[in-house]
Amino acid sequence: MRVQRRMDAAAEDMPKAPAETLGAFLHRQEVATLVDVLVELAEVDEAVKDRLLRLQLSDRPEKLAAGFKKTLAAWQRSTRSYSYREAPGYGRKLQTWLDQVARELVPKDPAAGLALFEAFIEADEQWFEHGDDSGADIGDAVRSACRHWLQAAAKCETPADVWPDRLMTLYLEDNYGAREELLRSANLLLGQSALRVLADQFESRMANVLAGASNLQRLPHEVFHLSAALSLLSEALGDPDVSVRAVLQYSPEPNELQKQSFVEAYFDADRPEGCASMARGRLG
Repeated sequence: MRVQRRMDAAAEDMPKAPAETLGAFLHRQEVATLVDVLVELAEVDEAVKDRLLRLQLSDRPEKLAAGFKKTLAAWQRSTRSYSYREAPGYGRKLQTWLDQVARELVPKDPAAGLALFEAFIEADEQWFEHGDDSGADIGDAVRSACRHWLQAAAKCETPADVWPDRLMTLYLEDNYGAREELLRSANLLLGQSALRVLADQFESRMANVLAGASNLQRLPHEVFHLSAALSLLSEALGDPDVSVRAVLQYSPEPNELQKQSFVEAYFDADRPEGCASMARGRLG
């Protein structure tokens, strides 16, 4: 008995063969069997039916895009509101649509996918005003749309110098704070030189706004919106100088909280020497 118990214990300690994945199992099945299962599922599940109908259009991207556009337009016309409890499901519905466009349309027609993502982002008022976003589910969907936009744009045959202006326009029209991902993840689309061009455009715009507000007692809100943009681009570039310069433009004598944020930014970028340069009144 002792010998048997030892053998049983040794067997339990031996690494078990990994369980077969669902994908591996399905690959072993006959095609006819899988077809029958899919047809059966499509008869009882609308999501499966819709997916198969879209699959039929995989070689007709214009028709596929039209279907996605029709769904988006219907949502935009809707007057339904979503409570706090309903908002997570609403956010998942939006996210599912975005992922479907990215997975099914963008590989076939990146420009059509880009147009849909852009229309979704520009409709953010609809998503936020018709749902309680206390749990950030809707905001997460918009941020995801921004990343999908960048990835689709990277696949388009469009001159690189077009993107900085389009990014700047989309960001500046943000009234809900969810489009920041366009700049934070801008390196998905733009290389370092193009990111610098975009940062220069924001810095130039800030200088113009500040020049026009020189006689005002309070700084316009746009200054802080532009400063936030430069902070996001600073992350994309991995260069804290961009963010620090933005703050110093409107706050040449930074307060303690601002100074602390500068120090943290330089250490996060593994550039402690930046703190010393800042203390001497220069950057870089």
